[in-house]
This record gives sequence, structure tokens and C-alpha cells, in this order.
Amino acid sequence: MSDFPNPENLPPPTGPPLSTPLSVPPFVSSADPQVDTITGEQHQDSRGRNIPRWGMGDIGLGVLVILGVALASLVGFMIVDSLSGADLSAEDYVAPVWFLAITGLFQQTAQFSWPLIVSKWKGLGPVKDWGLKFRWVDLFIGVGSGFGMMIGAALVTAIVASAVGLEDLDESSNTGFLEDASGSPWLPLLIFTVVVGAPLSEELFFRGLIMRSVQKRFGQGVGIVASTVVFTIPHYVGGGWQGTTVLFASLGFVGATLAALAARTGRLGSPIVAHATFNSLSVLALFLVEENQTAWIRWL
Repeated sequence: MSDFPNPENLPPPTGPPLSTPLSVPPFVSSADPQVDTITGEQHQDSRGRNIPRWGMGDIGLGVLVILGVALASLVGFMIVDSLSGADLSAEDYVAPVWFLAITGLFQQTAQFSWPLIVSKWKGLGPVKDWGLKFRWVDLFIGVGSGFGMMIGAALVTAIVASAVGLEDLDESSNTGFLEDASGSPWLPLLIFTVVVGAPLSEELFFRGLIMRSVQKRFGQGVGIVASTVVFTIPHYVGGGWQGTTVLFASLGFVGATLAALAARTGRLGSPIVAHATFNSLSVLALFLVEENQTAWIRWL
């Protein structure tokens, strides 16, 4: 006789019918960083508070930190330059190139560091909070987008300049400091801050902290618009309303494109590469192409 039991004598199965689907964790949109996108688990800190806890207040505090660093750099510069015999009150006084290079580096360091501090203090880390990650596909997306932004920004500049009657496109440029630094030993550092420092620090701050904090409160569309506006304003260099209008229009196009890339991919990899590509092309055009052929391309 077989040692196996007779199936007819087995007890009936218990539990849900076989047709009942297995329980799986719900899909959670990555737009809500307070929950794990795979398990749906809500994260809490050691005090039982939901995280991330960052938000709109951290944007304002970050602006104050960056302005504080810039102000400290300015005060330090004035002290050093006055001790060297410079007349800061002279009408023809021009800030030396070394000051622009060093203060720019300090400001970018603060801009890059603050989102990391906030993420460590109140969040889940820069990868989950700000999307600070890179995939190889971001290299191709970023380079292609960088070239596309150059073409698009040129068209925007031409259209807006024609609309406001701006004839001298140099009035809409904010790269004069690079031209002034031509031949200076500090020029390589300035180019580094433009090509490497700005893409890293600005993407982490504007498309990371600012866009995601606003998105967390008001939604993705408002986050894109807010990050674009806040990105554009600090690039103001003075001048007439016509030049400023053209500059802000072209920069607004660039900022909106970078924000859309960050929102679409969920990563900062492609916006960083696109920003670096755009700035690199602008620097090359500024120094390698004739003066009258590059006026429309001078913004970073």
C-alpha cells in the first residue's frame, strides 16, 4: 500500500480562494518623498516624526545662508583691497578678478552645501530627497538638451529683442566678467565656476531643494515655475529694462527646460549635464568666435 494519504481524506483548504490576488505593496508616486516608493512605508526619525521634514522654510533659510556667505566675502574683500591701497570710493573702481573668482567659489560652495545639510538634518539623503543621482543615459539626454537649449535660447533672445526694440544685445549679457578676466591667471578658476561649479550648485539648490519643496506643498507645476523664477532673478546684472527683459526671457527658457528635465527623469543627472553643456558652449563661443557673432549667446 502507498504511504501517501488518500486525497479524498484530506481536510478542505483554508484561507482565501486561489483566485484572490496576492497582496502587494501599493505603488506610491515618487513625488511624495515621505514614503518609500517600493514598500509604501512611511519613514520616521528617532523622535517619531515623519520625514522628510524639509519644506518652504528651508528655502528662505538657505537664501539667508547664501547671502550671508556672499556678504562675508564682500566684507573680507573690501578689507583686503583697502589695505592694499585701493580707493573703493573711486568712480572708476573695478573689482579685481581674484575677488570675483574667490567669492563666486564661496557662494557656490554654500549653494551646494545647504541642500546636503537640509537633507541630512531633515530628510532621507540627497538621492531620495533631491534626486541627486546619475545614469549613463543622463549623459546623452543632458548633452542633447544642452545643445537644444542653446538653439532655443537664441530664438527666444532674437524674438524678445525684436519685440522690445533692443538693438545692442550686449546689454542682455551677463558674461562680461569673463571678458574682463581675459589674460588673467584667475580666468581658469572663473571658467571652472561657470562650467562645473554653477551646474552642480545651482541644480542641487534650484531644481533640488527649491523645486521639490514647492512641489511638496503646491504640486509639480508650481514647483517648476517657482524654481525657474528664483533661478532667473539672481542672474540680474543691472542695466535698462530692455536688456533685462531679454536676459530674463532667455534665462527663463533655460531654467524651465532644466526644471522639466528634473521633473521628467526624477534625477538631477541630466539637468546637471545639460547645464554644464550649455555653459561650456557659451564660454567657447565667447572666446573662440568673433565678437559680433556671439553677442546673442552671452548668458550663463
